[in-house]
Order: sequence, then C-alpha cells, then structure tokens
Amino acid sequence: MATASGVGSIALPQRPDWPARLAALHAADPQRFPALLASQSAGTPRARWDLLLIGNGEGFQGGAGKPLRDLEGNALAGTGFLDLLSARWRESRAAALKDCDVPPSTDAPMPAAFRGGWLLLLGYELAGEIERKLRLPDNRDGTPAGLALRCPAAIVLDRQEQRCLLIHEAAAEALAQSVKAQLDSLDDPVALPPSVPDFDIEEDEPTNFTDGVRRVLDYLAAGDAFQVNLSRGWRLRPRLPEGESLDLASLYRSLAGANPAPFAASLHGPGFHLLSSSPERLV
Repeated sequence: MATASGVGSIALPQRPDWPARLAALHAADPQRFPALLASQSAGTPRARWDLLLIGNGEGFQGGAGKPLRDLEGNALAGTGFLDLLSARWRESRAAALKDCDVPPSTDAPMPAAFRGGWLLLLGYELAGEIERKLRLPDNRDGTPAGLALRCPAAIVLDRQEQRCLLIHEAAAEALAQSVKAQLDSLDDPVALPPSVPDFDIEEDEPTNFTDGVRRVLDYLAAGDAFQVNLSRGWRLRPRLPEGESLDLASLYRSLAGANPAPFAASLHGPGFHLLSSSPERLV
C-alpha cells in the first residue's frame, strides 16, 4: 500500500524480547545500527517508543570552527556545520518527495515516531555558529561539536501496542529488506547480568561549580537570565587487564538499569561512543 509520505513499513513478529534484541543488534553491528533510543519506563505516553536507527553510511561531523569531515575523515568544504546540515537536509528532503511517486511496501499501520531523516548530535559549541559574539570553551572530550548521520530506516518498538515495525523511506526499501534478512538470522539474545569494571575517577574542581551557582544567582536577581544549566564534569578510566577493551553494551545495560530516568540512549560515532540516561528526551 502506498503512503502519501513515501514511507513504507514491515511488520515484525511479536516477541517479548525485542528490547534485548535491539540492544544486541546495536552492539553487534554499530555501523549499520548507529543509535538506540530506548524508553526504560513503561505506562506513560512519552515512554512509548524504542527506536533502533539504521544508517546508510552517509554523514558528516565537525563545526564550531573545526573542520568538517565525512565519516571516513575526509575533509569537506567550509566550517559551518549548521549550513551544511541545512543543505544536506534540503537535498534528502527533495529526494524523498520525489520518491513519493514510488509506492513503498506497507503491511502495517505506521506510528508517528519515525519517518526517516537524520540522526543529530548537537553540542553546545554549535551555538557559536548562530550567535557569533559568543566565546565558548572548546570541547575537551574529543567528540565533535556536531554529528549528522543519514538514517532512512529504523526498527520501531511500540511498547504500548506491543508491536514492532521496520519503517523505511521509499528509496531505502532494499536496505530495509537487507535488515529484515539480518533479523531473521539473528540468534536469540542471551540475558547476561551487566559486568562493569572498577574505574579511576577524576572530577572537576568543586569550587568551579559552586562559584558558577553564585554567579547564576546574581544573573537571576538582575533579570539577565531565567534559566541556566550548570554541569560538573567527571572523567572515568576503566581498570582493565592489558589488551582487554571496555564492554560498552554491558556498561549501557548497567547505566540504564541503575538509573531511574525514563530514557536511555547509545550512539556509536566515528571514534567515540556516547551513552546516556536522562529524565528528558529533547526533540
């Protein structure tokens, strides 16, 4: 059945272990499945969806005065991440509208949680591309100020309706069929308790935070600001035997299981991995 938006879907078998299967796919093949956005709490409309995003290999990173590069590290013209994102989005949008004339396969009603597009990681440093007068500190953790990954398909788990769909843009039907074959051959995930090593911890100087709180109170009293976000950095280095690497999937399970926050996320980027557990999901 064709859809006006040029989006198709494949109904996947009902099974209770879909959250574990999505996490296993992300861990086993992070190039194809670069990000998992999960709802850890059930029973609320906002915590209804899990999305395992499917990339097609396109994307770029950089910005905030740093060189723009593709996912292989090749230099791109310009330094404006947001300008390039706007141009690439218009290109992909025009292509998607053109593909609306090609009826995609649709064998199930589709939720509004996903229609294709781009996965974005946007750092605070990118504010300098909008407000040029800002003097922002450099990011010290090695992640890019901006990352954009083209994701024309996703596996969408509806926790409320207890169903799972593979949703794809019309032009990505071949990619979706390839993912469907990969799902059909996937072994059942083994439920193992998370194994987390000990860490050496380095934290920011406490007075940096408390001094910031005092300045914020002054800003609020003067009417210069109405909301200010402060953070305090913690840097952890795992204690691992020589030659052993950190089990990120296990660390993600431990973080998501121990934190009562309703949302969790795992993102595999070029040269870095980001894990998150948060009370907010900002769109």
